[in-house]
Amino acid sequence: MTIKINWTWVKPYEDYNQSKVPSSGGVYEILVKHEDDKYYRYYVGSSDNLNRRYGDHLSQGEPNPKIKEGLKKYTCAFDYYVINNESTRENIENWLYNHNKYSWNDCEPSGSGGLVSVIEEN
Repeated sequence: MTIKINWTWVKPYEDYNQSKVPSSGGVYEILVKHEDDKYYRYYVGSSDNLNRRYGDHLSQGEPNPKIKEGLKKYTCAFDYYVINNESTRENIENWLYNHNKYSWNDCEPSGSGGLVSVIEEN
């Protein structure tokens, strides 16, 4: 199955933008702005509630030290793709993880990644 992803950007990754993120399930990325003013992928995740996950990453309780420190140190962005089916969401996340470089992910996400092919659009 081929899935076309149209990423929705919320910039910058700040508390005041959380209200713009839906409570739907989806796949998301955290991106970091470099000196060339372009954003690069650093983390991929999925959640049954994108709004909650957005806030979780900004909280003091964020368990991933790369995300916790990175969000403080760099100009970051949050982009997402809404998809509520859990197994498809996990397969998209896994596919993205295996086809892109995400230095803030500690381990390979669940999902086979082999059941989907992803085409990304901005």
